[in-house]
Amino acid sequence: MDATPYFKPHGVFDIMHIPKFAAYFYKSQSGGDNFDGSKHPMVKIANYNLPNSPVNRRVYSNCEQVKLYQNDVLVSAKAPDTAPMYQAFTGSPAATWNLAHPPFTFKNVAFSAGSLRAEGLIGGVVVARDTARSPGTAAGIKLVADPPVIDDNGEDISRIEAYIVDANGTWIPDTSTKNAVTFSLGSGSVADGTLIGDFPISAQAGACVVLAKAGLSTGTMTVQASATGLSPASLTVTVKASDQAGIFGKPGVRARFLLKAGRWIKVVGDRFTLSVRKNAKTSLAVFDVTGKLLKSGVVGKRNINLKKDFGLSSGVYLIRLDRM
Repeated sequence: MDATPYFKPHGVFDIMHIPKFAAYFYKSQSGGDNFDGSKHPMVKIANYNLPNSPVNRRVYSNCEQVKLYQNDVLVSAKAPDTAPMYQAFTGSPAATWNLAHPPFTFKNVAFSAGSLRAEGLIGGVVVARDTARSPGTAAGIKLVADPPVIDDNGEDISRIEAYIVDANGTWIPDTSTKNAVTFSLGSGSVADGTLIGDFPISAQAGACVVLAKAGLSTGTMTVQASATGLSPASLTVTVKASDQAGIFGKPGVRARFLLKAGRWIKVVGDRFTLSVRKNAKTSLAVFDVTGKLLKSGVVGKRNINLKKDFGLSSGVYLIRLDRM
């Protein structure tokens, strides 16, 4: 953020949707429950703790006061900045930010390897903390799932963020950190879950992202990441049963579907009802969750029983209506 009263147009997230520091500025200004910081207080140091970081350290917060510590020694305590551009402005030109929560600036804080810690206070009580640490040599990979739980609808996606970290788990956000990271699904993952990406992926400034896409089975997806010379990492994404009424069946409950030719439905269990005319002839195809055709045939009724009509046991199936 510079001294001009606008934000540059290239966004607050990078190409991999990892938030930039500006994203936390907007978070500090958010309305509703967050507006005064009393319900969801936040504080974010808007610099890395690197030798080339600026000596004027900026902190974003919706708190009343911020204390900055360098290697656990108090630098100073600050109230929000009072620069004119942060205040309401009625003159000409009519360009003002009129910020609810101006940033906090700590000037002339020279780099010292270790940590910077910001504490946000309301009513003299610490309600939020953030720490920026100096990273060491690249040693491993840290994975973060966003979100960690997705639906078994064949479309839901979790972003798996991979960070190159040192031996203490500190991210190395240096532009020269471009390790080639390979992702894979570990054994025991749900059979029809997939990863989306062209592997290996070059970590830009020590970070890269892959997408974990749910299939049609519940369970877990174990995502693994590796790179030459680094300790590998893994995490688990949970794939839960979708609660989208009218699309998916539930065990022991007959699901009712209005279908068009060529459309797919998912059935959990062994019974479902077609919304068709009584005694209508309907051509159905039954597949397993991997897309393998199991049975097909013509039925002349609305209430379908996969055990009786197709000789299949109770399970999870894809049903396609061919014609009506």
